[in-house]
Amino acid sequence: MEKIVDKIKICIQCGICSSSCPLNFAMDIPMRKLIGLIKAGYTKEVLKSRTFWLCLSCYFCKVRCPKKIDLTHIMYNLHEICLKQNILPENKITLQIYKAFIKVVNIFGRNFEPLMFFLSLYKFPKKFLRFLPLGIFFLKRKRIHLLPYKIKDSENLKKILKEAESIEI
Repeated sequence: MEKIVDKIKICIQCGICSSSCPLNFAMDIPMRKLIGLIKAGYTKEVLKSRTFWLCLSCYFCKVRCPKKIDLTHIMYNLHEICLKQNILPENKITLQIYKAFIKVVNIFGRNFEPLMFFLSLYKFPKKFLRFLPLGIFFLKRKRIHLLPYKIKDSENLKKILKEAESIEI
């Protein structure tokens, strides 16, 4: 947690991160308050929050931050701390989505939404069926692709990801 505190000590608590986040409405602790809790040493409260589990990795918070704090990276750090300490989100689907995202990126070097959708929800058939029309909607509008494509030099990315896993937070 000390490394995270070092990364956010320059935060001026302006709230732009919270107002930029498309999922701010669903978070139990807004980003601005989460940063304040981290800085104040409320580790237990921070790690029990679902805020960082909901991060979309859209980087709006980083792009708009006047101090250019990489909050998305901090959200990933909080995921890893929780997983290492076996602090799991109450909502099982949240954890499934996170694990599916990591698995899909390790396979293709980027997100492939249809596979991530399937891996996230196949254990929850009712939710799977409820979100299926949304997936079809995105496919029809070419917002997601039916077939995956890999990034160039995916083997090199796999080496980088494997090395990153071994690094302590």
